[in-house]
Amino acid sequence: MVHSKKLEETALWKAYQEKVIPESTRSNWIKEVYEAAVKYMIDVRQVFQNYTLHDGTHIINVLDAMEGLLGDQISKLTVGEMELLILAASLHDLGMVYQDQEKQLYYDDAEACRKFLREY
Repeated sequence: MVHSKKLEETALWKAYQEKVIPESTRSNWIKEVYEAAVKYMIDVRQVFQNYTLHDGTHIINVLDAMEGLLGDQISKLTVGEMELLILAASLHDLGMVYQDQEKQLYYDDAEACRKFLREY
């Protein structure tokens, strides 16, 4: 399996850059979402300390895994399909990130805490 170090090294990003207008608003937005996700993902480790590392490296690993699954089919993807895959890799774990304010809201609500404990 390929082990890219940054977004620009992934096969999916390279193929995407070949099909999209370089530095276009669309391309820049996709990269901005990826970069924002990387920043948010740092908080996963703070909240879920027993989880494996869920940071930018994790997102790159997911993109590399997609490459392994797609193989030479990557070049046949449309720009929109590539964007969806990059966004999916970037955002798939963001539900594990929450703000201290959100956490405190549930800590202060005893019934919400009981409900959470029953469900999880």
